[in-house]
Amino acid sequence: MLIWIAGQLVATFAPNIGTLYAARIISGLGIGPLTVTGTNSIVEIAPTEIRGLLATWFSVAMLLSLWVSVFCVYGVYHSIEVSRLQYQAVWFGPCIFIFFCIVASFFLSESPRWLFLVNRQEEATETLIELQEIQESIAKERGEETGLPGMLDIVRETFLIPANLRRLTQSLMAFALAQLSGANSISSYFVPILTLVGASDNTTHSIFLSGMYSLAKFFFTLIASFFIIDAMGRRKSAFIGITIQVITDLYIGIFIKYRQEGPVSTNAAQGAIVAIFFHGFGYAIGERARVD
Repeated sequence: MLIWIAGQLVATFAPNIGTLYAARIISGLGIGPLTVTGTNSIVEIAPTEIRGLLATWFSVAMLLSLWVSVFCVYGVYHSIEVSRLQYQAVWFGPCIFIFFCIVASFFLSESPRWLFLVNRQEEATETLIELQEIQESIAKERGEETGLPGMLDIVRETFLIPANLRRLTQSLMAFALAQLSGANSISSYFVPILTLVGASDNTTHSIFLSGMYSLAKFFFTLIASFFIIDAMGRRKSAFIGITIQVITDLYIGIFIKYRQEGPVSTNAAQGAIVAIFFHGFGYAIGERARVD
């Protein structure tokens, strides 16, 4: 959260476009780990019966926040005249909320696995439901060693134990492929994408449609979480989500190519807009299958 705030502050007071690019990279280094550590913390601490539900609501909260953020931009665009303050308000405003999240984080439970690693057994017991499995796993991985783990111990545990290395590789691949699916790119650059497909040349209308897209992803995630994943299972749901994304990505890419070369039909243009929303639906299914 501190890294993310640092990036936002750099963006707020950026004197040129190069600094703004650097600020976005810094913010990304902060927001990326947050999406991982949040879900992992829930999985470790939550009771087994409601673990999946709470992990689902983490994603729901993120998508709802995305919808709120888009309409905050919409409101600022209408309420503040074109100036530095117009974009500074958008980047600085969330820093206040995240600051309170930092304060609130001191009242959260630590990761039980980390507490066991640093031999704070009693605190770990207070925050964990399933104790024996993690204790035995750590004891086996560390060879019943005692004392606080140093950086070399953590690196050795991560990269030299085949089971942990396999988990790390699979996790990295899952997150990398999720980013390569284009879902976050569409969310971040929805307005210029609408211009590319010829759906809207009006900024106000484009921002509004971006908000509707965020709201659609919110409901898509609810549908996927509470109906599709349980009915089809994770593996089948993941393949269905990936297939939908591949088809819609291809349609959007081919449509933009032909539109740049000459006139296209109105039906094809409307189909591109529909494909964008279906892409969000496919991502919601695949993302929930990956997280669950």
